[in-house]
Amino acid sequence: MPHDASPAPPSPRLHVMIASAAPVAVIFRRSPSRLVQLIRWHLGDDQIEAGQWFKGLIHAARCDLSPSGQYLIYFAAIHRAPYGSWTAISRPPYLTALALWPKGDSRGGGGMFTGEAQVVLDHQPKEMVLAEGFDLPENFRPTSIAAHSGWTPGDLEERKALRDGWQVIAEAGLLYPVPGSRPRPFMPMRQHEKPGEDGLRLRRLRSSFERGHRTEYAVTDRHGRMILTLPNCDWADWQGGDLLYAQGGALYRLRGGSLAQGLAQAEQVHDFNGTQFAPLAPPDWATRW
Repeated sequence: MPHDASPAPPSPRLHVMIASAAPVAVIFRRSPSRLVQLIRWHLGDDQIEAGQWFKGLIHAARCDLSPSGQYLIYFAAIHRAPYGSWTAISRPPYLTALALWPKGDSRGGGGMFTGEAQVVLDHQPKEMVLAEGFDLPENFRPTSIAAHSGWTPGDLEERKALRDGWQVIAEAGLLYPVPGSRPRPFMPMRQHEKPGEDGLRLRRLRSSFERGHRTEYAVTDRHGRMILTLPNCDWADWQGGDLLYAQGGALYRLRGGSLAQGLAQAEQVHDFNGTQFAPLAPPDWATRW
């Protein structure tokens, strides 16, 4: 009697960051086996440029892309010597560090760009020291995010959201039951909206609970009526009038003129399911400022 086919492996999770001053984005492709690949997405023609892999954890919510898309700041951890965890700057789609600040733990870490050469780190003052062998160009001036830097990673994410055009519309959302033996409610977090074209708005609700968190996205019209929901979506954002989103390990583009017709009209940009690890040495330009 034939054996049942093995279940399909879980889809990778995708987190995307769009540059504010150039038609380029970077993608973190995270697999369940703690492998992360960095990928560059050329938004003008939707070409995908595969980059380096990392064996460990990259906390995508604590990463950021410079306005031009030339530089990436990221927070990574392997929890072993010599650094344990660290914040670094690289040239995507490569993770080879041009600058590296050791962290050692996961209380904070990462940073954001406030300009092409202005970097704010979520490090405490004593952690604002570059590792040996690394330096910064003279015009790069890293600063600390706040007096309690290194202890409030959610604050970093909120600052980036507000900078990128998201608006807080509610301090709490609906409570949902959590699957399990004992019904426990989600603890609602802030709800955000980002204006699109023609009065449309992209709504994002993040809710946390004892086993993790989930993020829900929807599109509303100018009157606040929901016209589109994005189930099981990892990420969504506007590019001009188009809606970009990640779902089931693939990237999609829903063009503005097709929004009212629903997700069936979305074009698949790229499917990252089944992508296999492959070592990739950085070219010379990705190893220097």
